[in-house]
Amino acid sequence: MSQRLDTMRIGELAKLAKITPKTLRYYEDFGLLPASQRSESGYRLYSWNDLDRLRFIQKAKAVGFSLSEIRSIMALRNHGEVPCDHVKALINQKLEEVHSQIQNLKELADELRVMQQEAEALPSCEACVCEIIEHHDNKSQQDVF
Repeated sequence: MSQRLDTMRIGELAKLAKITPKTLRYYEDFGLLPASQRSESGYRLYSWNDLDRLRFIQKAKAVGFSLSEIRSIMALRNHGEVPCDHVKALINQKLEEVHSQIQNLKELADELRVMQQEAEALPSCEACVCEIIEHHDNKSQQDVF
């Protein structure tokens, strides 16, 4: 392992953070990282604080926060505010979304079980694309035409 210096190049930081340099540049362009310093020869230089920010980003992503949401959290911190109330609101919103997705998935599972039973009772049809789908009366389908 190399000795710890005050700054590191993009490849070194990317390796430590276990991301690609392209992702690092994207995070910088997206506003998740401050603009990097540049060496005299033009190389991007990053600090250990940037590594801490990347670890925060990874943890936030792991629990379902979008990059936009993470950026909003970091913007509050960058302006000297404690973002915890904002994070609590985001958590509540995410929980509602997850509960809604769970309900939708349960309904889809019920629909697929019905289709599975219908499929067992239907003969193959040479004149259609698939009798199983064409015969099924989708309870949740909206008019698509």
